[in-house]
Amino acid sequence: MSAVAAAAGMPPLRWDYAPSPGEIDELAATFLQHEARAAEAYRVAIELDEVSEIFKERLLLVTEQFGETMNCQWLRAKVLTGTSFEVIATFQETKVIDQGAVDRLALAVTRSSDAAVLMPQLFKIQWNLLPSAAEAAEIVKSAKFGAAMTDLLRSCFVKGAVYPSLSIRSL
Repeated sequence: MSAVAAAAGMPPLRWDYAPSPGEIDELAATFLQHEARAAEAYRVAIELDEVSEIFKERLLLVTEQFGETMNCQWLRAKVLTGTSFEVIATFQETKVIDQGAVDRLALAVTRSSDAAVLMPQLFKIQWNLLPSAAEAAEIVKSAKFGAAMTDLLRSCFVKGAVYPSLSIRSL
C-alpha cells in the first residue's frame, strides 16, 4: 500500500468480518470525498495544463521569430538566450512513405531492363522502400531512368507533420 493510500485511511483488502451498516456508510462517504477531491484535482490539472500549453505555444512562436539558428543538420532549431535560461525550439519534420506511390514505383521498376539489379536494392519483398529518399534517388539516377521513374520515386516520400518541441534549461 502506498503512503498516500495509507494516509487516506484505506480500508483493508480482506475483512475478517462483515462490515456493519455504520462502517459501510463511513467507507462510502470517505470514498465519495476522495472521488470529489480527485475530480477537483483533475479539473485544476486540466486548467493548468491548458495555460501551460498556451504558454509553450507562445514561447515556441517567439523563439522561432527571434531566436538564433542552431547548427543542426537533422533538425531545424532556434535558441533564445536570457541571463538565467535558454529557450530552445526544435522543429523536426517527419517523413511518411506513401505506400500507393511505392507500389507504382515497384511496378515501374519491375518493367525496366534493370529490374533484377534494382529490385533488391530498392525494395523488400513486401514492396517496402529500403533506402532513404536521397539513397533511392542516387540508385535511380545511376540506373539512368527517365524523368517518369524519378517522379514516381519522389512521390513515394511525403512530408509528414512538423512536431515542435520546447526545452528550457538553467544556465
